[in-house]
Amino acid sequence: KRITALSAFAADKTENRTAIRKVYISEKECVATNGHCMAIMPNDGNEYTDGDYPNGNINTDNFKPVLIEPAELKPAIDYLPKKPTLPILNYIQIGTNGGDKTVINAGLPTVQFPVNNTDESFPNYQHCIPDYTNSKPLKFSVDAKILKNICDLAIKHGNRFTNRIAFEIPTTEEKIKCDKNGAAVYYDAGTPVMETVSIQDFKYAIKFEIKDNDCKEAFTGLIMPLKM
Repeated sequence: KRITALSAFAADKTENRTAIRKVYISEKECVATNGHCMAIMPNDGNEYTDGDYPNGNINTDNFKPVLIEPAELKPAIDYLPKKPTLPILNYIQIGTNGGDKTVINAGLPTVQFPVNNTDESFPNYQHCIPDYTNSKPLKFSVDAKILKNICDLAIKHGNRFTNRIAFEIPTTEEKIKCDKNGAAVYYDAGTPVMETVSIQDFKYAIKFEIKDNDCKEAFTGLIMPLKM
């Protein structure tokens, strides 16, 4: 059912590249992008086999990635029971109906929903994913509810054309310099020698700024690592 939320990241009808108006679905994962933002969802339900789905009558052997429009996914998702009697009924099943026509199975009794097959090519999204392993990236987490509140500020009271939020975080910090044996280094006066180093453990407040339509400051604030 998570694929409904993922579908919101697909491009709308104004996008000329029709392939990214659809959700890319492979055995491993589902992907949606509008060209500016991309969301990837690992497929779950892999503990089930084709035969586990009630009255499946669908072929997923040698499953090839498909592109499916959100509007084609929606009726299948909507048909899933709100309170399923079987865990597998939390999922839809995608495959072919004996030929090369893609279909979606959903619910109990199982209903089969058709999909318009397409020969379009989805962008090579894996090529777009940067590898920051050797770049000493800063990685931090933010409470989604707090982030949503900040986004609401920008949408309701910020620049209605850009909806921008500017975030600011430090990447370096001042620390006492140590010699090769790990001992602190001091000046002759006894004060420690300080050096600027890359942050290894992020424990700082995140600053944010929202500007209005006139590019004037509407809101500024902090997402704090600890409560005040």
